Amino acid sequence: MKKTILITKYIIDILKNNVNVSTKVTSNNILPLDAIEGTTFPFVIVKRNGISTQYTKDGAWKDSVQFSVIVAAEKYITSVDIAQAIREALEYKHFSFTENSETTEIYNILFQGITEDIINNTYIQMLNFEAYM
Repeated sequence: MKKTILITKYIIDILKNNVNVSTKVTSNNILPLDAIEGTTFPFVIVKRNGISTQYTKDGAWKDSVQFSVIVAAEKYITSVDIAQAIREALEYKHFSFTENSETTEIYNILFQGITEDIINNTYIQMLNFEAYM
């Protein structure tokens, strides 16, 4: 069984262990779904948006997982610097995760686009990706 539902956990682990990302954002500030009250800037949110499965006559072949990585910072240039580091950490990469003697593979992560916004004096970068597992 593919562990695509755990994509948020895997992406958080990847970002926390990436030197270029971790020098810009502390590992405590890379979070799933939402920032808890009191989280300081800058921070990163990882969120799964959907999963679709491709089937063959023999059953499930591969899953496609859509996810977003959201950067929030007090300064615009900080937000785009972090977004660039995240894109470089993830785009077109292959990752393996082993837990309890079971290996999960992310075969490819494709960058789907980015949007930006400012909300309550916070600069937001939302990167969208699709991963194949």
